[in-house]
Amino acid sequence: MESTLHISHIDESLMRSLESLAEKEHTSVEEMVRRYLKKLGGNGSPPVPIDPSKSNRRSVIRKLSGAWSEEEAREFEDATAPFRTVDESLWK
Repeated sequence: MESTLHISHIDESLMRSLESLAEKEHTSVEEMVRRYLKKLGGNGSPPVPIDPSKSNRRSVIRKLSGAWSEEEAREFEDATAPFRTVDESLWK
């Protein structure tokens, strides 16, 4: 079964970027977007390339988590900070 998806309110800048990418791939914007959506596949999460050498911990967490804001990532970091501390007395 096929469905139709209409996306409105795409600004000019984004559309130009999509057209440029499609041109580089020698395909249409529609086909390129369709392939990208197929790649989403099983878990529904888009692939997020992360280069740890260029990313700090907060940006890596934000990228892996999906749509976290800077504030949400900071809250997560603060809430999980105790887990990054080793209690030396437990290892004696």
